[in-house]
Parts: sequence; C-alpha cells; structure tokens
Amino acid sequence: MGGLNAAVHSEYVVLQNGSYVTMAGQLGTVTDISASSMTVKSEDGFTKTYALGTDVVVAEGLRQRGSGSGGTTLTLADVKSGSSVRVTALKESDKYTAQSIQIVTATTSSTQGTGTTN
Repeated sequence: MGGLNAAVHSEYVVLQNGSYVTMAGQLGTVTDISASSMTVKSEDGFTKTYALGTDVVVAEGLRQRGSGSGGTTLTLADVKSGSSVRVTALKESDKYTAQSIQIVTATTSSTQGTGTTN
C-alpha cells in the first residue's frame, strides 16, 4: 500500500503534453555524480544511472506527502555522493534523463511502504 511514493524503484506511463511517455522513479543513495550523470543505488541493490540536463529540478523535502511544504529549491551542486534521493526520470529507449531530484530528509519514519498497518 502507498502507491508510487512507497516504491523503491518503478516505471510507469503518463500523459505528458498530449503524448504518452514512460517515466521512472527511484529512491536510493547517490553513489556517483558528475555534471552530466548521476548513479543511484536502492536498498534492494538496484542501480541506475541517469543523464543530467540543465533543466533538472532539485529540491529538498520530506519523504512523506501532506507536510504542507513544497520543499526548498536547490541546484545540482547540492546533490552529493552519499545523499538520499528520490529521482524522477523520463525514459527514452534505453536512456533515462532525470527531470527532478528530491533530496530526502531523514526526519520521517523508515517503515513507509512495508504494507503493515497499526
């Protein structure tokens, strides 16, 4: 339970500007970053490298929705190796281009998405 926000990594199709496109999402730790790409590794061992363009949106925010805060806008220079992130990317053929990177803060529960309820 929890949908895409609870996913560690996923691919899904959305309607964007009149066309259906495939998007990818991943929650994990940045293992490598340069001016042109970023590699993220999830807790389950899944690793993906994303192309970085000048139009990628970087923000800092909470892991869960409903906080009433849109987060703080940052730049790619704020994303460091070792940062916990949630990346959303456009998939075109076998290339993944990051559209947004959210630096995840550690102030929320780590049990989200376990499928248990209290």
